[in-house]
Amino acid sequence: MHLNRVSDRNQTQNFAHKANGKHSFNCQWVGDLHARRILSERYGLYGDVISVFDTTLNVKTNNDDLLVVTISKVRSPINMNVLPIFNEKERRGGRQGFRGIINFGAEVNIQKNEMSIGNVIFWLGKCRVFQSTLDRLPTANHLSEFMNKSDEIFKILKTYSRKGCLLSPDLTTKGLLSKFLKNVHSRQCGYSNAFTATANAIMSQALLDLCGKGPGYTPSGDDFVAGYLGVINWISKSLNFNAINFPSEKFAPLTSWMSSKLIDYSKRNLCDEEIQAMINSIAAGDLSQYLSSIAKISRRGHTSGIDIVTGMTVALYTVIDDTFETNLIGRFCSLLDSD
Repeated sequence: MHLNRVSDRNQTQNFAHKANGKHSFNCQWVGDLHARRILSERYGLYGDVISVFDTTLNVKTNNDDLLVVTISKVRSPINMNVLPIFNEKERRGGRQGFRGIINFGAEVNIQKNEMSIGNVIFWLGKCRVFQSTLDRLPTANHLSEFMNKSDEIFKILKTYSRKGCLLSPDLTTKGLLSKFLKNVHSRQCGYSNAFTATANAIMSQALLDLCGKGPGYTPSGDDFVAGYLGVINWISKSLNFNAINFPSEKFAPLTSWMSSKLIDYSKRNLCDEEIQAMINSIAAGDLSQYLSSIAKISRRGHTSGIDIVTGMTVALYTVIDDTFETNLIGRFCSLLDSD
């Protein structure tokens, strides 16, 4: 789920230009969740830094949203994509990202055409706005391509799994995915059933049981839940069914503030462009693009990416089983147990 730490070794070699005692970055894109405030406010406090990494920093805004400032090129409704301003001498110099020039807890302030964090300035004058665009699933019949290739999809997921994720569990994640799959399968809590009051409660509880579970800055269970809700709620909107009821007041106390916000954004389909491409491949019945998206997203963090795409795939199988009266969830569970 972690939208913030796509691996790119080359990006850590970028350097912020230090002019007049300040490090400078140009803002290239800002997501539509933040665009109105960041680009229209002339002065004022925007929030505080809650974590800093080499290529990413996370901000808790004063209206309780998450802003991800990143050197990564992946755009998202919650991201601000920036590039450092550097001269040729600095280009040949040592490494420098956000770590070391921005401190935890630092205030984030907006001024006319700029955002500042301590001695770091982000110029906003040429910033463009990103908004994700999800295609509509025309009919449930478009899912048949994925039904026929479920074993191939499982094989790709296992290929990109990493120790500690739900597919290759360690002591902190052992049995979590198997329990979820068996719960969904045994209760026959499929797509159309998932919106009865009883079945909705069963599904919500099964997802809650995963929240906060596992290692990582965003726990594996949270990443799976985010991926699952993103796909199941997108299909619900496409085919005019009610989404799964999963209120934040229930899952937020089970995990960190940041992780709970990422679950909430995914539930609302505020997804980055790589997640968008994977969802849109379902709408198009494009298995090749779906598998390519799994490979790309799985590189995120240590286990975050693979857990996200596993959740998305299990949600897809939930819908397919109910629509075509197949047993992909059961098959997935059998493959998992036999591995």
